[in-house]
Amino acid sequence: MSLTACYPGSPVVSAPTAFDAGDVDYIADAILGSDDPRGKLDFFRHDARRADLKAFAAEYVDNETVVPAYHRDYARMVRLACRVAAWHLSPRQAATPQDHKAQVRKADARSIKENTDLVAYIDQHIRLVKAGAVFKAPCPFHDDRTPSFCVWPDGHWKCFGCQEGGDIVSFVMLWHKVDFKGALEILTGGS
Repeated sequence: MSLTACYPGSPVVSAPTAFDAGDVDYIADAILGSDDPRGKLDFFRHDARRADLKAFAAEYVDNETVVPAYHRDYARMVRLACRVAAWHLSPRQAATPQDHKAQVRKADARSIKENTDLVAYIDQHIRLVKAGAVFKAPCPFHDDRTPSFCVWPDGHWKCFGCQEGGDIVSFVMLWHKVDFKGALEILTGGS
């Protein structure tokens, strides 16, 4: 399996994928086996954000082509391990699915929005390219040939083609085709 990275002004480079399922299991086990799994989970989520910043610096500052692919691959692997660990942690806190749904209903949507990095989340689904103060891509919600989909680091997005827009919750609702409660469950790692 290979990871293909294409950057503006650079040739297409095919780099071997550096991480596999064993690495995901290793990180998830490290999170679950620690004395403070929630703290370890937060540590690895921040580590994934640092890897995204390293990829951005290597891509746009140093004009590298393979290094950003490695860092993005690492960030995706760590985020997947965090999801696996969160999935294993949630049954300990909620004995039944009904209890978990009750916890999600009580979850404060504002805190979810504040604690989730919108740019990193959307970049997991579609490839964003930095353009000044915003990140752009072709819109995934309509047939778009030009990058009319814009994401701002302050936590909102808008497509200037189909006029869709909003915050992280509205993106998850459109992307996964779920309602508001379903979007909150996805963002909190429920399903």
